[in-house]
Amino acid sequence: MLKHYSLGFTAFLLFVLLAAWSYLGTLDYVTVTQGVVTPSNKIQKIQHLEGGIIRSIRVAEGQNVQPGDPLIELEATKSETEFNELETRLAALKIDLKRLEAEQKFESEVLYQEEIKKEHSSKVRKATELFQIRMSSLQNRILAQKNLVQQKIQDMEEIQQRILKNKRYRKILDEKIEIS
Repeated sequence: MLKHYSLGFTAFLLFVLLAAWSYLGTLDYVTVTQGVVTPSNKIQKIQHLEGGIIRSIRVAEGQNVQPGDPLIELEATKSETEFNELETRLAALKIDLKRLEAEQKFESEVLYQEEIKKEHSSKVRKATELFQIRMSSLQNRILAQKNLVQQKIQDMEEIQQRILKNKRYRKILDEKIEIS
């Protein structure tokens, strides 16, 4: 019995929530349509390949227009947004390229163009920090490898000394064997 009440209560609660959402919520509709302009001599269609949101209509009904006159103004949407995103990505790639080239040449700093520094200061700052971290890490690894090489050289010298000592000891043993 309790199961039926909880199922009914859940359905009722879901219905109330959906009703509240449909009453309070707003949806924006963007539609792409074709417009028709009726000139005095023949009908011509206005087409925009990418679609978009109309910002303003620049002609009135019955107004004479010439070829090339702007009829409507569209909001800058998809193409401008994509262009801006690509421009930002290109700048980020240029910044990374400069940083990587400086790392490759073991330079002490990355030299960015002033224009890039001004327009993308946060990206330049992050790239500079990354450059410093990577160069510091590289220097630490080089130092560790040099220390390792030095240690191996010392080990090799010790082994050579032991070999010489063992050769002398062997020579003495060989002489003792000959004498006996």
